[in-house]
Parts: sequence; C-alpha cells; structure tokens
Amino acid sequence: MPSSDTQFKPGHSGNPGGRPKRGWTWADLLEEAMEEELTTTDGKKDKAKKFITKRLVKMAIDGDLGAQKEIMDRMEGKPKQSTDITSGGDKLQTLLVEFINNKDAKDTNTNGV
Repeated sequence: MPSSDTQFKPGHSGNPGGRPKRGWTWADLLEEAMEEELTTTDGKKDKAKKFITKRLVKMAIDGDLGAQKEIMDRMEGKPKQSTDITSGGDKLQTLLVEFINNKDAKDTNTNGV
C-alpha cells in the first residue's frame, strides 16, 4: 500500500488546472469561418453557412445529384447498409485454415532462429 505522504490530501486534485486545452482544431477553424458575416457583390449580407446552404439547395434544385444526396444524408441520415458475412464463408474459412497452417509451418521450420 502506498505511503500516506504520496497521497493527495482529501479535497485537493493532483491536476488542479485539468487537461490543457488544445491550441486549435480544423473543426474549430471551420466553425469560426462558417460564422463569419460575408457580403456578396450585390450587397447582401449573411453568414457563410447560410450562403453555402442556399447554394447547395440551388444546386440540388438544378439537378445536381451529389447535392441532392448530401441534403438527404444530412436531413434523413444515411441509409443503413447491411453486410452479408455469410456469403463465401467456405472460402473465408479455407483461407483462414491455410493461413494458420502456413504460419504454424513457418514457426516450426525456423526452429527458434
């Protein structure tokens, strides 16, 4: 059991300042940029995120399938995809057995070298 002189006193933290804050992240910089107020050439003022959103909607209306997909993924969530892990199971099992057998063969052939 550790000695009592190395223990922190009750009510006192060993790290009073807590974990240091990160200097910056890409997400922080993007969020900051999206909040900036911009002015268009025709004098309209709005936040960058609103201009981008309006442009994305216009692209979707004009038939851009990528823009339509992006909007649907953001509003409805991406569709769930199922993965069939049973198909080809015999092939996978055969590959695993071969891999294990080859590994065992190499281990015994090296004789500790």
